Amino acid sequence: MRKSFCIALACLFLLCAVGCAPVRAEDADPAEVLPAVSLAAHKSTQWSRYIDTDADPYYVEESLTVYKQGEAILRHDGVRYRVREEGGVCFLEKDLYAAPWDQEPAVTLDAGKIRVVGTDSEVHIQIVADPLGIFAGFSPEDLGLPLNWYQPGQYWGSSPRYFGGAPHFQQRTEWYERAGHRTVEGSVVYYTNCTLQAAADGTVRGTVQVTHEAAKEGCALLWASDAGALVRPDGELLYYGGLLGSERSSERNSCVQYALKADYDPHCLSVGGSLILYKSMYMSEPDNVLGRSQHQIIADYTDAGWTHEPLSLPWGEYLDYGELFIKLTKDGKMLLIYLDEDIGGRYGREWYALAYVLIGADGVLESWGGFKPGDHTLADKYKVSDPFPFADKGIYGLMEDDDVLILDDGRILVTYSGHESGEVQSFIILDPRG
Repeated sequence: MRKSFCIALACLFLLCAVGCAPVRAEDADPAEVLPAVSLAAHKSTQWSRYIDTDADPYYVEESLTVYKQGEAILRHDGVRYRVREEGGVCFLEKDLYAAPWDQEPAVTLDAGKIRVVGTDSEVHIQIVADPLGIFAGFSPEDLGLPLNWYQPGQYWGSSPRYFGGAPHFQQRTEWYERAGHRTVEGSVVYYTNCTLQAAADGTVRGTVQVTHEAAKEGCALLWASDAGALVRPDGELLYYGGLLGSERSSERNSCVQYALKADYDPHCLSVGGSLILYKSMYMSEPDNVLGRSQHQIIADYTDAGWTHEPLSLPWGEYLDYGELFIKLTKDGKMLLIYLDEDIGGRYGREWYALAYVLIGADGVLESWGGFKPGDHTLADKYKVSDPFPFADKGIYGLMEDDDVLILDDGRILVTYSGHESGEVQSFIILDPRG
């Protein structure tokens, strides 16, 4: 009896000893045992990690960057979030714009709260609040970021963007979502739960059905270079997600398809983890030319009554910028289309429409897509010694350091810049109008 009691007592002491033993740091959540990291004390510092995925390009880069002046950016799941440090907690913010060139955001989203803890060689992201679900599916290992050798310089902010394939860059186009959605009874129906129209000012508005049984209501599509959101007219968030672009799948976004990952989706608008909008293609209208291949454009538009006029726009002895464009004319109008090379096409190397301007018979700009044209009056006054009069130099030219900017009268400004300084060293204005 006494022997049994002693054995039981020994076991009890052993259990107490095990229960009271301290948790080893290597066995605990690193975010709970490591000291807090002050971002303000780590200027010109970056921590980063590559996270393997199952889809092309097979990894995403997770990074936390503190710039020279102290501004901090978390690049998470392919999306850049501004980090505001306050009282030991970091607030994540995401600016979304009604039009890409707006100076002020239409909405600044509360994207969550985090704590940053770690050592000199590695930091860990601790999730405090995740109202948009951007951290869903990420493990503690994914959010452990080793110190990077890269030392960031000055932060230039989120300047307006004048180039892209999103609906905002394609005037007078219509976009719709159509996929299999479940009804309240559980059946699957195919219907368009979101229809949007792109306006000349870069805004995109339309209607949305939050369920198959619900009435249509007004909505707007807000833009960021790496994310997007649907909101009600009063600003209430209906849907938010990162852009499904180069970070995830090179085939998901183009001039005719716009896809957003389903981060915040309370109404189940997405299917298969994303919301995909398709551009309506009404015959061979100029507004719908982006995304078409060079040979398809010439064939379709000549069938529709347009005349194809081969271009020669030389600058010097060896460069001819006419190679980058298609010129089509009809009833005194000129449709000038900029072509971009795609080496990932189904048939190898192809050229497709990335930007265009439609100039009316009176010489006035009627519509444009892909790149907001420059003001021709500013180009006519420009001298190399002057500050460059446009926010963006343009699209890719024929060399590494040249750019082409289509003007709002149909002419083309070509600039050549210093490789190191980026300053314009010479330029020419080419006229394809004939």
